[in-house]
Amino acid sequence: MVSSSPLPPSLLAIFLALILCVVGVKSTSTIPTKIGKGYSLISIEETPDGGLVGHLQVKQKNNVYGPDIPHLQLYVKHETEDRLKVHITDAEKQRWEVPYNLLPREQPPSLKQTIGRSGKNPITVSEYSGRELIFSYTADPFGFAVKRKSNGQTIFNSSADQSDPYGNLVFKDQYLEISTRLPKDASLYGLGENTQPHGIKLYPNDPYTLYTTDISAINLNSDLYGSHPVYMDLRNVKGVAYAHAVLLLNSNGMDVFYRGSSLTYKVIGGVFDFYFFAGPSPLAVVDQYTALIGRPAPMPYWALGFHQCRWGYHNLSVVEDVVENYKKAQIPLDVIWNDDDHMDGHKDFTLNPNNYPRPKLLAFLEKIHSQGMKYIVIIDPGIGVNSSYGVYQRGLANDVFIKYEEGKQCPTGTGPGWICCLDCKNITKTRWDDPPYKINASGLQVPIGFKTIATSAVHYNGVLEYDAHSIYGFSQSVATHKALQGLEGKRPFILSRSTFVGSGHYCCTLDW
Repeated sequence: MVSSSPLPPSLLAIFLALILCVVGVKSTSTIPTKIGKGYSLISIEETPDGGLVGHLQVKQKNNVYGPDIPHLQLYVKHETEDRLKVHITDAEKQRWEVPYNLLPREQPPSLKQTIGRSGKNPITVSEYSGRELIFSYTADPFGFAVKRKSNGQTIFNSSADQSDPYGNLVFKDQYLEISTRLPKDASLYGLGENTQPHGIKLYPNDPYTLYTTDISAINLNSDLYGSHPVYMDLRNVKGVAYAHAVLLLNSNGMDVFYRGSSLTYKVIGGVFDFYFFAGPSPLAVVDQYTALIGRPAPMPYWALGFHQCRWGYHNLSVVEDVVENYKKAQIPLDVIWNDDDHMDGHKDFTLNPNNYPRPKLLAFLEKIHSQGMKYIVIIDPGIGVNSSYGVYQRGLANDVFIKYEEGKQCPTGTGPGWICCLDCKNITKTRWDDPPYKINASGLQVPIGFKTIATSAVHYNGVLEYDAHSIYGFSQSVATHKALQGLEGKRPFILSRSTFVGSGHYCCTLDW
């Protein structure tokens, strides 16, 4: 029998207090915090290549998320008739950017050109016009807008006032913030790769985090394997459809907040390297975008056929049975894959001598090749730490492995028998492992080194994992593509799920 007596007054009071606390936390957490007063435009002038270069100076310093960078360099250029570049960086010190040799593009002027110089143009509201896009700016506080010449529509506007839910430009060593106003009827698509309840269309107040992460797509509101900080905006202007795109070329982790009438980037490093693509159709946007980042890689014809792959083919006999069963069922099969089951103890470039003996595998390959089929194996980025493992020993001899800051070897891996580099239990407390602003990594604001190597680890030439994490898979695809082309001179087929802007020029992208 269920009692009908009411809750004791003391318990009822506690229950109501808990509800109020939860509601209070939820409501205040959606209110953005405005940081600082932004920057002032001190000087601006035309560059020999027809662009604009300006000097920005911080208006009022604060230490929220670290000290402000006092002087910034602004560079603006219409690179093509339909593409505008806006680049903002530290004016006195070189900062991390997506490497120009990895993603070739025009470089901005060298630093320190603008500090202490008087610009030829007065500091007033001005415009810099291209064929279709117009760049305009305000000086104090600095803000910029990009609009169409054909219909006057503003496609990006970073200026802020008291009524806006966001603040002015913020530029610190480990925290960058910029926002844009948007019309409420805009339809935005992109900012991948993450899991969202509404699909690829952006919906207000859904969190969008970009940071390449090895995590299942089961959980909502979580970053995934790729980082593509670009969105396409579709608008209806007086019954006419228009499309444009905005790319922020930055490989550092970021949160992007879309609130319906505005969009805010919060980035934990790098620079602001914006590209605006005029469209005006979605197809034209894609054409302009791929003209910058690289056209899709040409595939070998056989790669367009039917592929079969799964983890769990524990020996060669299982693979042979799979191929035979496809034949019995009269299902065309063009490519058969192996996950890491074929490896000896999860070590790359090895064969399990018992389950995948080399003579039997070679005989199997000869058979399927005679039938026009192909065979693909998975390669993991981690190299097993084993003194008798030749690949590991050659890597040590050639000094190719990632290291801790103090120069100690940084082994890593993905399976049994591998040593994890600074896992979530012993992540070091450097400012790179624990940045002042916490992105929504893995959908849980976990440490950014979670399930990967420490972000304080150092790559070749002193590059930090903190900066290069999201382009590691991209750079691996570039190197693999170059190597395979050099071996046979044929179109290579590379499939990667760790992708970045430009990956499609070298490989196919897919999640599994």
